[in-house]
Amino acid sequence: MITSIVGIRKLDNTDKHINDPAPWNPNDVEIAKDRAEIFVRKAGLTWCIDCLDVLLKDFFSTFYDDSDVFKLNNKDFSVCYLGKKNVFSDVTNVSYETVYRSVYYKFSSICELLRKQPNLESWRCSSDFRIGKKDKPPYFPELELVIAGVDLAIQWRNNLVHNGIDNSVNQNTIRVLKHEYKEQLNSNEYGTLEADRMIEDFKANSLSFKELAFLIRSVIDFGYILNAYWLNSVNKAEYIEKRLSKIDVKKLKASIYSLSDERRKGSVIMILRTDSVSFSKIDADKKSEEENAIDSFLSQFDLGRKEG
Repeated sequence: MITSIVGIRKLDNTDKHINDPAPWNPNDVEIAKDRAEIFVRKAGLTWCIDCLDVLLKDFFSTFYDDSDVFKLNNKDFSVCYLGKKNVFSDVTNVSYETVYRSVYYKFSSICELLRKQPNLESWRCSSDFRIGKKDKPPYFPELELVIAGVDLAIQWRNNLVHNGIDNSVNQNTIRVLKHEYKEQLNSNEYGTLEADRMIEDFKANSLSFKELAFLIRSVIDFGYILNAYWLNSVNKAEYIEKRLSKIDVKKLKASIYSLSDERRKGSVIMILRTDSVSFSKIDADKKSEEENAIDSFLSQFDLGRKEG
């Protein structure tokens, strides 16, 4: 994004009449540059939230399933987990599928999960590989500040993309940004961001570079927080079994039939790695949960034992 904006700002009248990759001959170069930068900022936020949605879907489908029921707070459109369908069968609530389709519903329900985890702070410190600036310890913004930033980012993106809508910001988000963390946002850590002006710009749908930088930073921080929770909470065996269930069994069987037992296992591990599943070095003396899950999966094939 920064590279794009730097490139746009370097344009001047000498660049008019460029034909590659397409004819460029604006009536007013400065107006064209302003419009291009606005486009880049809007596209940057839109793409970032779309990427976040993919991450939220994967996270949500790992920790919840279609037997779960959620309750919608119509006042701020937040969603909280209720339990399984059979417990709340006589109450009209929000289904798993409804939450799954909405980036904001997924975000809201996941935030509830994060807030309930007392070990989240230590998990973040142990799982976030980023380093601090100038030999300083890494800065981990507090969860509520990150959540407020992402909440604002989602609503801002919705207002930019969907014509005719005018989503408001959660009142708690306004409180967090304008009052609780106002001074922190106005520090060098956040480029002296003015929280009051940012909220006014949101209402006017006018997105500055500094505001966009904060929104994207919040989304990135939220991704690291999800990663920390995921690594420490997910049932690895169940997660791998779910991924293995999506493999084309017929195709796999044909490709591993002539391989040794170890190479068969290695082939399955490679498939899982392409699906973002990582493995530590396999211990010959003590099998991990992940390896046991793979062994169980391979046992369903009538392949015969092959050594070597």
